[in-house]
Amino acid sequence: MGVVVLPLDDIFAADIEEVRVSLVFFDFDADPGIITEALGILPDEVRRKGEVREMEGDRAYTVPHNLWALNSRSPSLDPNDQIRELLARVEVARDKIDPAWAPSFNILWKSTTVGAGAGPYYEKDVVQGIAGIGADIYQDLYLVEKD
Repeated sequence: MGVVVLPLDDIFAADIEEVRVSLVFFDFDADPGIITEALGILPDEVRRKGEVREMEGDRAYTVPHNLWALNSRSPSLDPNDQIRELLARVEVARDKIDPAWAPSFNILWKSTTVGAGAGPYYEKDVVQGIAGIGADIYQDLYLVEKD
């Protein structure tokens, strides 16, 4: 039996302002280039521990942890769609993902309604896909005002 994918209900979608999902490998000891080589996928973002980055106001920031990230390219406001897109991109290298790289899906959710039952909902195939690569889920949920 195939996976049944339900579209995001219009009632809920009307309140969602922004959704961004990234697959992140974080706080691992190896050089991030090793992940790129192992997976054969170019990352959207790389940070190396000890690297100094410029911030606004002429301030400097020393990166405390290694990071390698892929950002979803899906325009969907449904995090399930964005996670599926990322899972599809890493499927060819799924067996090469090292648990020591600490994989996680980082979800940013901005909505005009945040409360019980108003946040992201993850469908079964998405949860199975996340678990299948040994990843965690981190969410940042924000309540924003409508314009």
